[in-house]
Amino acid sequence: MTWFAFKGYYNNQPIDVAGSQEKEVVALGFHGYSTAAQAAKNPNSVNIFNGWIVDAAVEDYQAALKEQAQPGGANASNPAGAAVSDAESTIPGLGQISSFFSDISQAATWERVGEVLVGVIILYVALKGLTGADPVAAVKNTVKSKGSNLL
Repeated sequence: MTWFAFKGYYNNQPIDVAGSQEKEVVALGFHGYSTAAQAAKNPNSVNIFNGWIVDAAVEDYQAALKEQAQPGGANASNPAGAAVSDAESTIPGLGQISSFFSDISQAATWERVGEVLVGVIILYVALKGLTGADPVAAVKNTVKSKGSNLL
């Protein structure tokens, strides 16, 4: 449960976003705060590319307030009060996009990318040292000589 404020949305008032929608707005680069006052002092700028998710978050927040389903509300759907985004259920692949941006910002992801690159470099150097030839050129020559059967 995090407070966000967006310039030009919801009368510039902060909204309490939780659950999957919280992950979506953070994945798009919006900064949330632990209190409404902090969010109101530091509203996020919105552009034409990410305004649709802000619209969905505001609509979901307004609906949750009416139903008292917001985090901590009397009718919260689970202990954390996370509400599923309407946008997530109507836009196919939105969850995967959010997951991708969340994963790509993790240090472990870049650690794995680095490990793979180091492994490729070590393999290249080892093959070149053992054969005395450029392994990339050898593969290109093999493909040329065998024709399209290898592709």
